[in-house]
Amino acid sequence: MFSFVSNVVLGCALLLILLSWIAGSKAARLLYGGSAERLNRKARKQMVWAAYVTLPAAALIVATFIIVQSMGPVFWEDRVLLHLPLIVIPLLSIWVLAVPRQWKLWRATHKTSGPLSAEIRLQAAHPLIIVPFQMSALGGVTLFYFLLVTPVTLHLSSAIVPILIWIAATAAVWYVHDRRWQKVSRPDSFIVYQPWRRRLRALGIFCIAAGIAGVAMFIESQNSKLPAVMSMSEGAMDFGGGTELKHDAKSAVSVAMFTGPREGTPDRKFTLTAEQQTVTLSSGKKVDAWTYNGQIPGPELRMKQGELVEVTLINRDIEDGATIHWHGLDVPNAEDGVAGVTQDAVMPGEKHVYRFIAEQTGTFWYHSHQESQEAVSKGLFGPLIVEPALPAESGPVEDLTVMTHVWDGVGFAIGSYDTLQRKQVTPGTPVRLRLINTQDWVRQKYVLTGTSFRVAALDGTELHEPEDLRDSHVVVSTGGRADLTFIMPDHPVFLSIGGNKKLGILLSRDGTGEIPDIPKTELFDALNYCRDVYASDV
Repeated sequence: MFSFVSNVVLGCALLLILLSWIAGSKAARLLYGGSAERLNRKARKQMVWAAYVTLPAAALIVATFIIVQSMGPVFWEDRVLLHLPLIVIPLLSIWVLAVPRQWKLWRATHKTSGPLSAEIRLQAAHPLIIVPFQMSALGGVTLFYFLLVTPVTLHLSSAIVPILIWIAATAAVWYVHDRRWQKVSRPDSFIVYQPWRRRLRALGIFCIAAGIAGVAMFIESQNSKLPAVMSMSEGAMDFGGGTELKHDAKSAVSVAMFTGPREGTPDRKFTLTAEQQTVTLSSGKKVDAWTYNGQIPGPELRMKQGELVEVTLINRDIEDGATIHWHGLDVPNAEDGVAGVTQDAVMPGEKHVYRFIAEQTGTFWYHSHQESQEAVSKGLFGPLIVEPALPAESGPVEDLTVMTHVWDGVGFAIGSYDTLQRKQVTPGTPVRLRLINTQDWVRQKYVLTGTSFRVAALDGTELHEPEDLRDSHVVVSTGGRADLTFIMPDHPVFLSIGGNKKLGILLSRDGTGEIPDIPKTELFDALNYCRDVYASDV
C-alpha cells in the first residue's frame, strides 16, 4: 500500500511541476494578447489551466490523508508539516488571488474588440495573475526534493533550508514580474513580446539551476559515502539505560575480528557460486537472473541445531559484488554478510568463507547484502532450514519450502514455478509448509484450503501449543516467514498464493484432482493466537 501511494505521489509531484510551470508561462504571456478578442480567449483558457493544476495538487493532498489514516507518524510527519504547505499555499493563492483577476480580465474583454487599452494591459501584467502558478511549480520542485531526500526522523531545523529557498525563489519571481508591471504602468511604456529573449533567459536560468543542483548532488553523494572505519557505538544511544559506550580509536576492534569458529571440521559444508544465468520457469518463460549455483532460488541449506556450518561463496561474474546474509539467523558479527559493515563485498573472481554454529531452529533464508534490493530482486537468495538436533516427529514428514517472489517481466512465482504445482502426499502424513516472502514492499497473502491447519512458527520461532484454524489466511510481510502444519487428509489440499487458483501448490494422494473451492477467509491474527494458552501459563 505504502509503495503504491508513494509512486502515485511521485508521479503527481512531477505532473504538478509541469502543469504549474506551463500555466505560469501562459499567464505571463497574457500581456501580449494583442487584441481584446484574443486576450478574452487566453483569459478563459487560463482559468481552465487553474483546474489542471488543481488535479495533481488534490491527488497529493488525498494521498497524504490516506497515509495519515493508515500508517504511523514516522511515515507522514514530513508530509503534513512540509509537503502540505508546499501544495496548499500555492493552490489557495491560485484560486483566491489569480483566478478572480483572470475572471475580471475575461469579463473586461468580453464582447469587445480592437486593440487593448492601457488599463487592460495593466491588469493582464499584474504579478498576482502569474506568481501563484510559478510559486506552485517551485513548491512542486521543493516537494520532489523532499520525496527523494526524506527527512527521517523529522527535525524542522534540518528541513527549513529548502523551504527558505522556495520562499526566496518565489520572492525573486515576484520581483521580476512586479518590475514588468511597473514598466507597463508608465504612460510611455511599449513592451514587445520577444520569444527569443524569453527562451534565452529561460535557458540561462535552467543552466544556473542545473549547475547549483549538480554541485549540491555531488557534495551530498560524497557526504553519503560510508567511512573507512565505523564505530559500533556511534550515534545516539537510547532506550538501553546501561553504561554509556565510548569509542576509543586506539583500542577499537574491527567487527571482522568477531568471527565464527575458525578451527574444527565442519558438520556441514556448502559451496555457493554467484553467477548470471538465464533460467527457464515452469511456464517456459525465461528470466535473466543472478543466481546461486545457476538456479532460482539458490540451493536449500539444511542443517541441525548445534552443527558447525561452513559456506564458501564464489563470485563468478556479479560485477557489483555479492555476499551472503543469513536472514533471521544469529551469527557472529563477521559472518553476517553485510557489505561495507561486517565485510567487503566479494568481487568477481574472489571467494569468501563463512563459518558459524547454527544455534537457532526454524525457517530462515539467505541472500546477498551487497546492493541487496537489486540482488534479491534478480535472484540471489535461497532457503535455510535449521532442524532440531533431535527430531520432534517420528516417521516421514512432508516438508515443503515455499519461497514467493516477483520476477521481472513474469510476475509472481513460487521459486521457479509460475504455474500450478502438484505434489503427491500420502494421507495421514504430517505436512509442514515453510512460507517465505522474498518480495520487497509486498505483504503476501497465503490461503490454505481443504483442511484445518496450525501456524506452527513465525519468523523462525516455534509457537506454543498453536490452535487449529480453518477459513483463515496468513499474511507475511517482506522477508517474513510462517510455518503451516496439518495432517494430510484423503482429499486434495490447496495452498493459494494471493487467494486465487492461478498460482499455488495442490497436494493430493496421487498428485491429481481438482482444486478445492477457496472460501471467504479471515486474516490470521498473530497477536491473539494462542491467547488463552499464554494466559493460563502466566
